Amino acid sequence: MANLFGISVNLLNQVVLVPLYLTYWSVDRYGDWIVLNALASLTILIALGINAAVQNTFTQAYAQGNRHDCNSLLTANGFFILLFFILIAGGLLLLSSYIPLSRWLSLGCIPDGESRRVLFWLVTQSFIGMLMDVPDSIFRAVHRYHEVTVMDHLSRLVTVGIIAVSLISDLSMPLMAALMGIPYLINAIVKTLRSTAIFRFRPTAAGLHLATMRTILVNGAGQMTFPMCYSAVLHGTTMIVNAYFGASLVVVFTVTRTMCNFVKIFVNLVLNSVWPEFAIAYSRRDVAQMRTLYRQATLTAFSVALILSLLLLTLGPTIYRIWTASAVTFSYPLMAAFLVTLLVNSLWYSGSVTLLATNLHLRFSLLNLLLTALYLLTAYLLSTHLPTFLTTHLPSLLATTLPGVSFPLPMSSSILSGASSSLITLSAIVLSTLIIDLPLLLYVRTSTTRLLNHI
Repeated sequence: MANLFGISVNLLNQVVLVPLYLTYWSVDRYGDWIVLNALASLTILIALGINAAVQNTFTQAYAQGNRHDCNSLLTANGFFILLFFILIAGGLLLLSSYIPLSRWLSLGCIPDGESRRVLFWLVTQSFIGMLMDVPDSIFRAVHRYHEVTVMDHLSRLVTVGIIAVSLISDLSMPLMAALMGIPYLINAIVKTLRSTAIFRFRPTAAGLHLATMRTILVNGAGQMTFPMCYSAVLHGTTMIVNAYFGASLVVVFTVTRTMCNFVKIFVNLVLNSVWPEFAIAYSRRDVAQMRTLYRQATLTAFSVALILSLLLLTLGPTIYRIWTASAVTFSYPLMAAFLVTLLVNSLWYSGSVTLLATNLHLRFSLLNLLLTALYLLTAYLLSTHLPTFLTTHLPSLLATTLPGVSFPLPMSSSILSGASSSLITLSAIVLSTLIIDLPLLLYVRTSTTRLLNHI
């Protein structure tokens, strides 16, 4: 139920905010906001990995009654997040003071001073969110993770309200970005106070053991690659599209991806629901429960993804017309490309709980990292070469191979026009994520079978 509430909040976020952005901001300004958010999200990925690694290890230590290690893990968790915030926020501010953000992010509307303030507050908000997750290890270890999940979603719901009021009230973008961090800060304080009833955590310098910190860094680096790779695909593609196709197509691309994220949200729900229980089952070496959880996760995720994908393809044009007030045109090829990749992704992503919840993910994370780099290279090459091929080389090739036919398709001239070739290129870029999904699907299935048979 807690995750279903989260889905409702995410749906409200996407359904309400996109029309508001497009109503109160220009398309170019909204595009700049998307790019700044993308960069801020990329900066917190290592902290996300640290949190996930600590939660898995804390669950095992708590199940074994090792309270000393539990305290050491939470102390190191908070220390690393604060350290990374100082390094990353300071580094970004220093870099942007020498190289204007408008130059290296291709911003079109937001002045450099304003964009620098917006980026700082967005990064700050993200790291407050990471600190907010430190007490989650305690709740996860005692089967009460649903409580903090509801609290996190309430924070996001309040943030949606802050953004909506800021847009309607015409507040400045830096002020809006600063206000967005307040719900996360309050939530972090409340969760910390509530967690003391379960486990009295006392952060001290003596709790920073080198062995513990080394273990967290190694496992955290592996865990980090998954949100990092997802964010690199998500936001890296956004930046590539912005650089080669402009802000207007960034909005088309992002709105379509946001619509498809409805499917991703349900897949994430399955993973997040199973993860705490799988970690506890692993700490007890309960193989039967682990098998059941794995089968339920993969079957449920794929079934829900398939049903929602068919609904989006059927109702997509109507939803777009109402949702964006006809400001964004629905593209069947782009939507279909996103949904195909999401279906394949749902199989390996839901099944990856067997590796992520047990900290047995290091080789898996390295493979994911290499495949993501290969995808980004492919996306770059498609962006720089495919439009030219479609508009220039392909018509010449068709005329040469089919000399007796003026053109093989009546609508080919419009299909191969600049705007249409850009949409075709975007669809090809999305489909190229199968470079990541197919090998990872094979790896997850093989590794899971090995784990369950030899534990």
